[in-house]
Amino acid sequence: MKFFRRSLIALGIAAILPTLVFASLQGVLALRGAQAEVRSQADGRVRLINELTEAELGADRRLIHTLVTSPPLVAGAWREYRPRAIRALEANPTWDALVVTAPDTGAVVFGLQRRADAIVDFSGPLTPTPAVGPKGGVGGSLVFISGAPRVAIQAPVLAEGRPRYTFHVLKDPAPFQAILARWAPKEGVSAIVDREGRFIARTISPETRIGTMASEGLRGAIAKGAGGEYRGRTLEGMKSYTRYESLPDTGWSSHVAYASSRLDGPGAWSLAVAGLGALGALGLAGLLAALILRDMADRRKAEDTLRHAQKMEAVGQLTGGIAHDFNNLLTPIIGGLERIKARLGADERTHRILDNALEAARRAAKLTSQLLAFSRSQRMEIATVDVRALVEGVRDLLTHSVGSGVRVEINAQQGVHALSDASQLELALINLAVNARDAMPDGGVLTVTVKGMDWRGSADAPAGAYVDIAVADTGAGMTEEVRARSMEPFFTTKPTGAGTGLGLAQVFALARQSGGDVLIESAVGRGTTVHIRLPRVAVAAAPTPLIAHPGNVDPPPGPRAAVLVVDDDAHVRAHIVDTLEAAGFAVTDAPSGEAALMALDAQKFDVLLADFAMPGMNGAELVRAARARDKALRALIVSGYSDSAAIDAAAGDVRVLRKPFDVAALVAAVKDTAGK
Repeated sequence: MKFFRRSLIALGIAAILPTLVFASLQGVLALRGAQAEVRSQADGRVRLINELTEAELGADRRLIHTLVTSPPLVAGAWREYRPRAIRALEANPTWDALVVTAPDTGAVVFGLQRRADAIVDFSGPLTPTPAVGPKGGVGGSLVFISGAPRVAIQAPVLAEGRPRYTFHVLKDPAPFQAILARWAPKEGVSAIVDREGRFIARTISPETRIGTMASEGLRGAIAKGAGGEYRGRTLEGMKSYTRYESLPDTGWSSHVAYASSRLDGPGAWSLAVAGLGALGALGLAGLLAALILRDMADRRKAEDTLRHAQKMEAVGQLTGGIAHDFNNLLTPIIGGLERIKARLGADERTHRILDNALEAARRAAKLTSQLLAFSRSQRMEIATVDVRALVEGVRDLLTHSVGSGVRVEINAQQGVHALSDASQLELALINLAVNARDAMPDGGVLTVTVKGMDWRGSADAPAGAYVDIAVADTGAGMTEEVRARSMEPFFTTKPTGAGTGLGLAQVFALARQSGGDVLIESAVGRGTTVHIRLPRVAVAAAPTPLIAHPGNVDPPPGPRAAVLVVDDDAHVRAHIVDTLEAAGFAVTDAPSGEAALMALDAQKFDVLLADFAMPGMNGAELVRAARARDKALRALIVSGYSDSAAIDAAAGDVRVLRKPFDVAALVAAVKDTAGK
């Protein structure tokens, strides 16, 4: 009996000991993984802050490169150069001063400074005198002007290939502080510093720390290398580890510090886990390992989702800004071509040339619409859509899009209605048809199936009744890697010049903004099926509004309405003025909100037509100020700005006309506003 008991104990120890050792090792490895996860999270934030900082600096650099090549600046003709410098300050609200210094002595030879009431001559001096960047091009550092820290972005002014002056833009650090406040972790301390180690932005005490020197540990780290990790104490005395990375062109660097306990703690706990594993039971050790692994998996999934969302938001902001600039460019192009065409005689060849140019401009406007749809800034006209009628309505377009080698089949259930934007849904179907055509170079079948269904939903769409629009092809299919990235903006497997990479991104944006989702089924050699799932409704579709077509515009009968046109873009303003004058309106123009208010004080107008995005005073603010002078004044806002939600919130009940618009749409909008 005693032998039997010893044998049972030996068997128990032999069975439990390897298990406990394994459990202890798993706990130690999991905690080390947590240390790596902390570092990975910090590195991700550092890279994102650096990318956004570089984007902010890059926009300023591009304009500075234009300014330093001005002939009056190169020649030192300051009286001729002063108006252009003033315009540059007025167009860039974050710029506080423009300064030109001698490259050898640093003496100020020309300068303008923004003040509350005007732009005045700069009286300096700069402390310290900024130097050209590390690569001899446009650089950046922190200086003090009138005791206040300012970011100095500078570039050499070359005459016959040799530096004649150094050009400086003194910029408010607020945009960089905003980047840090938006993207830095809430815990710990984060900062952006220049190459000498002065704070440009900081999450703790920015009002007193910006412009001061960072700790010796930070300065020593950036002196040794372009990135990595260092240990020390923050200025507040917190023991910390800091991850950092420097920008190559400016030498600026972003730093994310977190409490040292986040790394030291897991190391100490690993010993405790080993001890608890030796003393605990087999079930407790197994449960602990399972909980740790599950927690790590959830955390990794959450970080992947966060990184993806940050990337999509950053690219969305970029594409929205590009679309805004394109809209301003396309407005006078499309309007000018239409007006030229309306004045031509019977020259068919010239008409064909103009038609081709107009078609190219409208295709550019379509691309802009895709960019806005991806950025999720464009307001979609969500309404009830008869999906079967819409799909049948674009049958011919789908057939022409895929070519004669592909057969188009449509199987659409009657009586299914969805909440979506009809025009964007048509565009999504055409984008999918074009992708399917490229996947079937030797021909095949494109099938569009529409049916109602009850769907359990996804992470971004709740369970409920949906309309499933399935677009299937018999093409080459996708690998799993391509399918996973297929809806990323600008991702394409097509040759250079054959695709923009925005087609599936537009489909994705349409479904999400409609309250639905997109699913893709694909395998190599078995074709691809894209499911657009939109919320289903049980009412009939609303009638589609008529769309005005461009053409000759007759002047309005009766007395001429007086219109005040306000736009900071001279080309857009000239186009609007010429168009309205040709239509019979009495037009006065102004380049800014301040100039417009002066015109309103001097004369009575029937309609105020104002651009939304203008420096100093935007269109909505101008309308409110103008109506304070004349409550009966009618107003119309035009805008190519991408953030439709922001415009609508600011404009209130004022009508908004989106750029680019054609001649007829502009005249109709002004007539309608004047007749209210």
